[in-house]
Amino acid sequence: MKKVLLLALLPLAAAFSQTVVATFDAPDTGINGLACGGGYLWALDGTTHNCYQVDPADGSVISSWYVQSIDALEPAGLAYGNNSLFAGMVGSSLVEVYIMDTAGNYLGNFTVNC
Repeated sequence: MKKVLLLALLPLAAAFSQTVVATFDAPDTGINGLACGGGYLWALDGTTHNCYQVDPADGSVISSWYVQSIDALEPAGLAYGNNSLFAGMVGSSLVEVYIMDTAGNYLGNFTVNC
């Protein structure tokens, strides 16, 4: 039964296969957050605290800024939504999400209990 089901799903899996259309180097060496939105890729480096706006066509950096930590937290993840960037910031016992606009302006934060 398992083999029949697998064979039945193979054509469906092939219909949703992905193709790599381009590759390029990351804008920094410690990228630990990557988001897509507003026509750009957004990359956050956990070592340098720099956030990069990247052209997805060729990997060129359009702009960048430093993400200032409020409570000595380290960047650990990035998301895009509602024309804003959400940077996960973690410490030994605290997790916060910093909200920034796409120009790097700090808009606020909230604590995540996990």
